[in-house]
Amino acid sequence: MIILAVAVALLAWGVYSMTNTGSDDVVVSQETTQQQPAPAPAAPAPGAPTPAAPVPAAEAPATPAAPAAPEAGEAETPKVFALNNSTVQGLANRVADNLKSKGYPDVESGNFPEEILPESVAYYTPGNAAEQRAAEKIAQELQIKAAPRIEALKDKPAGVVVVITEDLNR
Repeated sequence: MIILAVAVALLAWGVYSMTNTGSDDVVVSQETTQQQPAPAPAAPAPGAPTPAAPVPAAEAPATPAAPAAPEAGEAETPKVFALNNSTVQGLANRVADNLKSKGYPDVESGNFPEEILPESVAYYTPGNAAEQRAAEKIAQELQIKAAPRIEALKDKPAGVVVVITEDLNR
């Protein structure tokens, strides 16, 4: 009985929808305004002092110089990759958030399943002084060690790679 009542209601709604012409639609008009350009200044009266002429481009003050690029050895903070090498879900995200809160602007998190490592380490590219400084600072902050990249990390992008094991689950 209830199914029959629902079917009749749906049928009535379908007939209403098909026969409705849509004349109840509301038309909204937008009022537009047009601005007129300002009138050109009148020519000065004869004998009147002339207004100051604009400064020629050659005499215009120089624009301020762009900020100096960092000198060699003062490179920007390198990108940091926090890679989870543990069975603790979300550990790399927690460490990445911790590093962001400590002022590292470019930190990404992910997983490192290629090799099981015994302890957490901040790895840097050998010969890259900026990465080495950043890795040593991160290692000090996280109370882990810093080391040159291992063979398993050779295909990872440039930057400091922090491989996180369960010893950082504190």
